[in-house]
Amino acid sequence: MTSDGEAEVLAFGRPSNACARPPRRASRMRARAHHGAPLECMRAPTTARPSNACARPPRRAPSPQVLFRPLAELCMQVLTTAPPSSQVLFRPLAELCITAAVCNIIDAKEARDISRSGHPDMVMLTQLEEGAVVGAAVPSPPVKAASDKAAADKAAAEKAAAAKEGRRIERYANGDVYEGEFKAGKKEGRGIYRYADGDVYEGEFKADEKEGRGIYRSADGGVYEGEYKAGKKEGRGIYRYADGDVYEGEYKADEKEGRGIYRYADGAVYEGEYKADKKEGQGTYLFADGDIDVVFYKAGTRVGEGLRWTADGRSAWQLQDGKVVKTISLEEAERRVERLGLPMPVRREGKWAAGQRV
Repeated sequence: MTSDGEAEVLAFGRPSNACARPPRRASRMRARAHHGAPLECMRAPTTARPSNACARPPRRAPSPQVLFRPLAELCMQVLTTAPPSSQVLFRPLAELCITAAVCNIIDAKEARDISRSGHPDMVMLTQLEEGAVVGAAVPSPPVKAASDKAAADKAAAEKAAAAKEGRRIERYANGDVYEGEFKAGKKEGRGIYRYADGDVYEGEFKADEKEGRGIYRSADGGVYEGEYKAGKKEGRGIYRYADGDVYEGEYKADEKEGRGIYRYADGAVYEGEYKADKKEGQGTYLFADGDIDVVFYKAGTRVGEGLRWTADGRSAWQLQDGKVVKTISLEEAERRVERLGLPMPVRREGKWAAGQRV
């Protein structure tokens, strides 16, 4: 048996932070209590035990900064090299990761000091917010919103255009009227376009322009029948003027260009080359009285040496810039034609022929 003093030694003599066999100590205290130990001795170990006892502390979770900072740095690297389309994808991820890393190390009291100190995470966040990533122009959300609006507008326009398909009549504010086929909201296919001034085009369209074959009747009486390209006369065509002249030949960009035949209302005929709507190059000009010239033209004017024959074919003259210089023999006229590279006129049924080919 132990005395009361010995009970106190057993209860309180062991250091409070000792790690050896806590359960046995509690058992001994209970045993002493049955032999008259004070009640305080039973409670003392519980109240005296410090918070830093030998029990293993809980394992700390990894810092969000450790997790997020490497990913944030990777995103920033991508933003410096990626095209704008990819930056739109990486910017939100970079912002999220940088914010997570920064919030882990900065509280409200330290934010201003750390910002002034140039902390690397704060620098990254500032660069991202200001779009100042070296080597890259980081797109901002308004740009994406604008692109989305443009895409929506385009889709709406396409939907509206799709509704304008098939054949119908459309009247314009200036008085013009179109009756014909549409595709994707534009004139395409065959149709008739009546202008407010009285002109009428009937023929083929493509992408809102005259294209293909068509007939254009002017209000003044002129009529063109032939080919069009991008809204202009191009290719082969015939134009019958209101005064009776007729041109048959090649066009380019609404002008006579290439080879053609121009028959004048008075009976004269020009057969030869054109450029920019004027005679240019070699040409044969048959007068209404039957005489014929073979000459060179420049911008619609006769230039250089040429030759002329009478209607009966018995006489010839040398020409210079369209004017008679002297009379020459028929043999000399043929030699000069060959030397100059001009076409030798042809006689048919006792008269000169011109305008037989284009």
